[in-house]
Amino acid sequence: MKNIIFIAGIILLYAGCKPMDSVYEEYLKPNGIVYPGKATDPAVLPGKNRAMLTWHRGTDANVVKAKIYWNDFTESKEVDIPETGDTIRVMIAPLAETNYSFIIYTFDGDGNQSVPVEVNGTVYGDAYGTGLVGRNVEIAEYIDNKLLLYLGPPDVTNGAIATDISYKKEGENDSVTLRVPWTENSPGVCAGYAPGSDLKYRTVYLPETACLDTFYSSYTLKTPVPPEVKMMNRTGWDATADGYQATSTLAPNVLDGNLGTVWHSNPTAGGNGPVNYPHWIALDMQKTIVVHKIVLYMRSAVPGNTFKDFIVQRSMDGEAWTDCEQFVFQGVALTPQPFTLATPQAMQHIRLWCINSHANPYAVLAEFELYGFESF
Repeated sequence: MKNIIFIAGIILLYAGCKPMDSVYEEYLKPNGIVYPGKATDPAVLPGKNRAMLTWHRGTDANVVKAKIYWNDFTESKEVDIPETGDTIRVMIAPLAETNYSFIIYTFDGDGNQSVPVEVNGTVYGDAYGTGLVGRNVEIAEYIDNKLLLYLGPPDVTNGAIATDISYKKEGENDSVTLRVPWTENSPGVCAGYAPGSDLKYRTVYLPETACLDTFYSSYTLKTPVPPEVKMMNRTGWDATADGYQATSTLAPNVLDGNLGTVWHSNPTAGGNGPVNYPHWIALDMQKTIVVHKIVLYMRSAVPGNTFKDFIVQRSMDGEAWTDCEQFVFQGVALTPQPFTLATPQAMQHIRLWCINSHANPYAVLAEFELYGFESF
């Protein structure tokens, strides 16, 4: 009985080992299993209607070729493996724009086949390229024989990496191209720009960092007119504030060109708006203006009774505000007080955020002028 149990144990042990080889049953040979070295660390480098497969050749010197399958083994490509070099590179083209699963087999000189290696990747094409959006030029300035182009936010979600600007220099027939990386916060500087000549710009995209090909948005063609910084026509503008003293001291008075009328914040409890600081007054310019400076005027009566420290704020929608700079308003009657921004800012709405006062807790302003130009 003990002998029977022992023999049965041996049979079970043998049977338990068998599945390890049965996984590769198709590779079994009369004299044993031969698996050439497989593709190691495979990767797919995407491109436009093409892809490059790469892998490390490994240490098996007997590997002489490889075969790559895709589209459920309906398409394939066979390549020879060079005797030297650490990395194998195989370009596959043309390919339709979609996701792919590539299966790689390697072979030795006797025709033995390795275990399969699968690697996935994406191929890009016109569908991706058609949806690319160009980065806007929000501000254009012509200073000292240079055209400065301030760019809007890039579409980094879809892979924007730079903006190409092509323009002509004075005295030259051929255009030059300036590439501005998307991380660049300063303007694109078109040195030597020929005033009045056309320029065009487009955004450069890489859908993936390792992509073989660069994609571009469509070109935008412009003929910049060197802007003149001047006092802006305030006709049609609107003014609002956090409160007012009376119907004769409403916010729009700062736009009427009359130093005898003023905006006066609410000075009494239970009135129209808050009594204490901060106070604010805002203008809606109805279009995007590149603001270089503002000029404020105080009334003639009791000029010291107004705000002192204030912040110039900008907005495109009148809801989300961004601080530009902080200044000090002097209580000087009827005297224009200019405040120049260190960096011109594009905005449709501008607001004075009044922090504190020279004396009383209310704010007063007679006129609010802006100097700049309409956005590019």
